[in-house]
Amino acid sequence: MTNLSQLPLYRELQCELDGLVFSMQTKGRSIFVDVPDVATGLKLLRIDSPPGSYLGSVHKLKRLLAPAFMILESRLREQPIGVVGYYR
Repeated sequence: MTNLSQLPLYRELQCELDGLVFSMQTKGRSIFVDVPDVATGLKLLRIDSPPGSYLGSVHKLKRLLAPAFMILESRLREQPIGVVGYYR
């Protein structure tokens, strides 16, 4: 099995959801998602999830990030507002 914890990632993406632009960056084991408003952040969180299941989406993210020892930091106009993922 591949040890994903040693896989360095460094990328920057410009993305769009429902006409709103947001950015995603990776630096080492961290993923940063910078959204223009809270509504866009919530839309991203509930992609591929039934309505009203925000907590389930967070737990799903944690399970996806854990094998690679990664974190996902949500930012609102470059200010951190939340973090999900692996912590030692």
